[in-house]
Amino acid sequence: MDTPKRPIWVLLGITLLLYFYSLSVLGEGFPLREKYPEVPIIEINDLFQQYENVVIVDVRSRLEFSTVHISKALHVALSNILYVDLIKNIRRSNPQQKLVLYCNGHSCAKSYKATKKAIGAAIDNVFAFDAGIFDWATTYPGKTTLLGESPADINKIISKAEFNSVLKDYSFLLLLSQKDDVMVIDIRDRFQMGFTPPFKNVKRIKLDSLLAKFMIGELKDKKLIFIDAVGKQIRWLQYYLKEFGYTDYMFLRGGVASVSS
Repeated sequence: MDTPKRPIWVLLGITLLLYFYSLSVLGEGFPLREKYPEVPIIEINDLFQQYENVVIVDVRSRLEFSTVHISKALHVALSNILYVDLIKNIRRSNPQQKLVLYCNGHSCAKSYKATKKAIGAAIDNVFAFDAGIFDWATTYPGKTTLLGESPADINKIISKAEFNSVLKDYSFLLLLSQKDDVMVIDIRDRFQMGFTPPFKNVKRIKLDSLLAKFMIGELKDKKLIFIDAVGKQIRWLQYYLKEFGYTDYMFLRGGVASVSS
């Protein structure tokens, strides 16, 4: 007996459902692949299958790496002036293995730039894992280290909604900073210093010192406002605030660059 043919609209509906499901799995897609067509990519499932036989390198900042990373990953920040030399050393120690470079994923360009820079330095068999750490952590928590623990507890991954909930505009924070129980903490690196918004009671505290204060519960008697350069470092700082039980804090949306630009 012949199987009845499905109407074209049914087939179209199934196709659309599969398409939108794939979008939900892939999140926001890969908007930068078109900008870096020459950069070879490794997909998340392929990286998992090859995990034991590849060298994985995290090219983000030390703070980002310390917060969450692929468990076997080495750390070589793209911003390091010795980046190419360090990647060459890794290649010499692992002449046959594939090198996989990653950052935060999807809209983060560092993995593409790092791979392109490595290829430009005649380093072969190198790929960008552009799905990044968040896709990896939620898909393979058993091979993820979060806040020094592996397997990672994916319930500790901070969602975009949770992060956005503590972002506040400059005008609001400027008024709030006038209160005596409020402390504004500037976490910018020295090379990022320049213009400082006229908040009241601004303290510049290095990240290492700040994390040490969090560990002993210092500053919990204050309402805390954190400012960074461009709104990137605060995303990682939130993990430590949450880990050590801080709840009364806010971040300057877009960092100091949003005020001085």
